[in-house]
Amino acid sequence: MNDLCEVVFPVVIVDDVKTDTDDKMILEYALAVDADIIASGDSHLLDIKIWRGIRILPPAFALKAVS
Repeated sequence: MNDLCEVVFPVVIVDDVKTDTDDKMILEYALAVDADIIASGDSHLLDIKIWRGIRILPPAFALKAVS
């Protein structure tokens, strides 16, 4: 591995999202890396807004939040 990436494996199984199983995977990985923000255009995730302290923002807003 190099300094630009790290392989992670989720250790927590998320069952908070019932509408889209792919969304559960995104949330599991966000927990695994202790994310502060999820940048997504997915309407199901954006409807959540904040999940376990992780803000879910459209990409343009996420970019502004970290700049």
